[in-house]
Amino acid sequence: MKKLIIAMLALMLLLTSCSALESTMPTGSQSTSSSDIDVTTPTPTPPEDNQPDGNLPGGDTSGDNQPDGNLPGGDTSGDNQPDGNLPGGDTSGDNQPEDNTPTQNPTEHKHSYQTTVTPATCVEAEYTTYTCECGHSYVISSPKAPLGHTEKTIAGKAATCTEVGLTEGVECSVCGETLETPTPIAPKGHSYQTTVAQPTCSAAGYTTYTCSTCGDSYTANTVSALGHSYQSATTQPTCVEAGYTTYTCSTCGDSYTANTVSALGHSYQSATTQPTCVEAGYTTYTCSTCGDSYTANTVSALGHSWQAATTEAPKTCKTCGATEGEKLPADNTGSGTDSGSSSTTYETLYVNYINVGQGDSILIKVGNCDILIDGGKSGQGSTVVDYLNSKNVDDIELLINSHPDEDHYGGLKNVLTNFKVENFWGSSYAKSTSTYTTFKSAISAEGLSFKTPSVGTTYTYENLTLTVLYNGAGASSSNDSSLVISLQYGNFRFLFTGDISSTIEKKLVSSSSASLRCDVLKVPHHGSAGSSSASFLSATGASYGVICVGSNSYGHPTSTALN
Repeated sequence: MKKLIIAMLALMLLLTSCSALESTMPTGSQSTSSSDIDVTTPTPTPPEDNQPDGNLPGGDTSGDNQPDGNLPGGDTSGDNQPDGNLPGGDTSGDNQPEDNTPTQNPTEHKHSYQTTVTPATCVEAEYTTYTCECGHSYVISSPKAPLGHTEKTIAGKAATCTEVGLTEGVECSVCGETLETPTPIAPKGHSYQTTVAQPTCSAAGYTTYTCSTCGDSYTANTVSALGHSYQSATTQPTCVEAGYTTYTCSTCGDSYTANTVSALGHSYQSATTQPTCVEAGYTTYTCSTCGDSYTANTVSALGHSWQAATTEAPKTCKTCGATEGEKLPADNTGSGTDSGSSSTTYETLYVNYINVGQGDSILIKVGNCDILIDGGKSGQGSTVVDYLNSKNVDDIELLINSHPDEDHYGGLKNVLTNFKVENFWGSSYAKSTSTYTTFKSAISAEGLSFKTPSVGTTYTYENLTLTVLYNGAGASSSNDSSLVISLQYGNFRFLFTGDISSTIEKKLVSSSSASLRCDVLKVPHHGSAGSSSASFLSATGASYGVICVGSNSYGHPTSTALN
């Protein structure tokens, strides 16, 4: 029993020694290999006590680095176990009692170690772990030292007016450990500059605060708008134009009109010219306010009432005393012969509507007087020049551009180049296109004054009179700024209307309907649907209408105008 107790104590001592060799190793990249080692060998190399055998009790004949004499019965089997602690000893060296015969051939246990190499890290050295399938393991350190950290700069962030910044930091680019922690930087705060907007008549004033660092801005200190300070000026109505009051702000120049008063309308006085034998009678209506006039109520010439001729005297008129065969004054019909006798007549008046396609060009010719209204588009300039030459025009007494649309003034540049022009009339409408500016420069280059005639202005050549009925003042569009001109020659009247719309037509009807009477009407605006109102056509009383039109995309002339 005593020997059994001693054997058990020795076994416990051995197990404790084996456990002391085991350790838990850190994780990491590892490599493994295996080797077979005798179970009695505690390390992969032969046991070596580096001590003389004589310093151990009983020596160390078994080579287990243990004194042979410290085990009961010695350790002749070399199993590091006392031979005497097993029944019958252990002469076979199988660490089994001799009286316990194994049923199988005993196999000696040897450690089979797997090696795992854990490489060095930034902070730990390299080491090798040896592990047996039985669980026994031990570690051997490598001479390879820790690698040390590889420093990498952590980018900083600048502080803004409202956001926190960070200083630069340092971290290891291999293991990611933070080596130097970034430090917060406080926001800078805004640095505002001020801009003051003064109040105007219609807009409030305010102060704008703008950060010179980041551009952030806001407004404050609002001051109410000042309000307009209007001064009034009254334009009295005339016969043909409405009166109104203009209010103009003395501070900013803003203006508007109000208090419109209708045009007064003409106040006509009549004077009757009785017909004679050779001249028609008619009534002349003259406005006592503005002087506008027109004739109407024409009565044909009476014709001669001849007395029978005698041998002493030719036939004579009982009414006027004229003698048959004498030259008679021209009558107002523009033809005039008398019973086959020779007579003085009006020179023939020619009103030629030149074909310039979609545009206007009208030649008025009587005697040595040539008047041209408009010239079509610029591409029609040579057409107009050729036509004037065919009519033996040597110079132009009056050149008129009804309004600043290219299909009315374009061809006039060629006319200015090829003919001497004595007088020029044009619309006052301000148009800033490059082509119209070039046209006005061409007028100046010829030494002509750009004149916008006032309402009532006349141009007279012998028995021909042109009268301006409307000059486009205050028009809101180029078309509505067209000059409207009446031509009277004896008892014949023509009306030239440019491109006016029904808005201007109504204005003319309400202010000067008597002046609109004509025999031939140049239909407004190429026969568009926005012109030729029923009231206007009725006021003209025209027997004939001429529409100047060519190929176009506007649908001119429209069925509305034609009907």
